[in-house]
Amino acid sequence: MNIGEHMRFLREEKGYSLKKVEMLTGIDNGNLSRYERNLNIPNIEFCMQLAKLYGVSLDELVGQDIECITVQSSPAVPALSDDEQKLLNLYQRMSHQQKIRAVAYCEGLLSTSANLSKPRIS
Repeated sequence: MNIGEHMRFLREEKGYSLKKVEMLTGIDNGNLSRYERNLNIPNIEFCMQLAKLYGVSLDELVGQDIECITVQSSPAVPALSDDEQKLLNLYQRMSHQQKIRAVAYCEGLLSTSANLSKPRIS
């Protein structure tokens, strides 16, 4: 069973509809549906909310062995490059505070790059 199927299993085991999960968590039911169909990969914050709602650990939510998770590739969801996968793996191991700092750092890098590429008006 892949992560999406397992998430759907846990939701249905609780007797929750997609709309009910949206009502309880504020997470858009369209996003949940895409995660359950393996069209998108859920972020850690999303997983933490679902694990709490379903009364399971994060390991249980994702099927216990994170190395065995499969996500189907499709034209809408391109496969991750080795560098992207490495970055994602590092991000998943960070504390919440480290994640906030890492995102802010990346945003700063991008805004600096954007400012450098803008032509200067004299």
